[in-house]
Amino acid sequence: MNYSNSKIDYYTELKTTLHDKLKTLVNGLKVISGELQRLYSRKCPPSGTITLYRTIKKVTKPLYSLFNHKGNSDKALRQLKEAIVNLNLLVRQAVEEGTNKFKNQLQKLEQLAISLLPKNEGVQLALFDEEVFTANNRQPRAFKSFLEWLENLKYNYSRKFTAVKKNCKSIRVQQLSICLTAT
Repeated sequence: MNYSNSKIDYYTELKTTLHDKLKTLVNGLKVISGELQRLYSRKCPPSGTITLYRTIKKVTKPLYSLFNHKGNSDKALRQLKEAIVNLNLLVRQAVEEGTNKFKNQLQKLEQLAISLLPKNEGVQLALFDEEVFTANNRQPRAFKSFLEWLENLKYNYSRKFTAVKKNCKSIRVQQLSICLTAT
């Protein structure tokens, strides 16, 4: 729904009428985030808290921005939808990791976040975290020089074996060692 033509836009409604719900949502996430951070900072964190801690940052970032900074209706809707999608992923990760301690609290916060959406507005939930599977965020597994050497090797290997011996460059590997003596 386009709020630019209506008397009160969504951002103003969110900051005035729905401010208590938004504050409850942000404070609830702060409590869970603080507990996860405490568990994450242990020497041996419990199983599942590492992934939950990383995902809750994706939930809190747009909500903190929405709560603390000025914006417009489109930006507020976009940030709220992003938080709902990541909150849904967080609930599913809590179930998968077996950390039922946070499951009920996160489900209540998810319902609260959905209630903040305006009428006739929906959210397309994700099946998985897309950021994990994108190739843009990953570093290459090998150096460019190694990949060139490998392609050259494949090309030479496809020719006759005797031609490979003539064209192959020898590789010299040296191992450096340091000897420490006690005096």
